[in-house]
Amino acid sequence: MRWHGPGAIAFEPLQPARGVPLEPAVKAEEKYEATSMYAIGYWRYTPRFGDLTDNDSFGNPVRRVNRGAYFFAEQTVYREKGDPSQGLALFFRYGVASTDVNTLDYSYSLGLHYKGLLPGRGEDEFGIGVTRGHAGAKFRRAAGTPLKSNETALEITYRARISPWLAIQPTLQRIANPGHDPARGDVWLAGTRFEIAF
Repeated sequence: MRWHGPGAIAFEPLQPARGVPLEPAVKAEEKYEATSMYAIGYWRYTPRFGDLTDNDSFGNPVRRVNRGAYFFAEQTVYREKGDPSQGLALFFRYGVASTDVNTLDYSYSLGLHYKGLLPGRGEDEFGIGVTRGHAGAKFRRAAGTPLKSNETALEITYRARISPWLAIQPTLQRIANPGHDPARGDVWLAGTRFEIAF
C-alpha cells in the first residue's frame, strides 16, 4: 500500500511494471524501508511446570503455571537523503516470566542497526546490541551456591552483501557473568553466518 498525495491510498505492486522507468524521486520512495514497529504480548503454557524449590508432601516439585509478558519497539530515527532505504534504527525489548519455574525472571535488550553505514556499501548492515538477563530468586536459591544476579552480553555484527546471491555476517560477543557463575570469567564468542540465495 502506498500513499499518493493527501488523502489518497492506492493498492498497487511495490515494484513497477517491467520496462517502465521510474523518476528518481519515485524510485527513492519505492525503496523506502523505514521501520516503526511496536508490540506487546502475553504468553502462557498449557501444561504446568515443576517449581524450582517448592515440593509437595510427597517430595515432588509443586506444579506451577508458566507465563510471561513482553514489550518490543523498533523505530527508524534517521534516513539518508540520497537513499531513504538507508539509515539508523533503534530497538528495545523487555520480557518477564514466572520466577517459580524459569531461570530468568526478566530480561531486556537494546541496540541499533544502520543500513548503508559505509560509502558504496548501501546494502550492508551494521548492528550493535546489549542483552541482560536477570536470574530469579528461586533459581539462585536452588543453585545451592552464590550466583550473580545478571548475565550481560554485548554483540557487534556486520552483514556484508557480497553479491546478489551471497551475504556474510561475522559477529563478536562478550558475555559478562556467563551462567551467572561468579567463578567463571567473562567470555568472548565469535562466529560467521553465510546466506546463499538460489
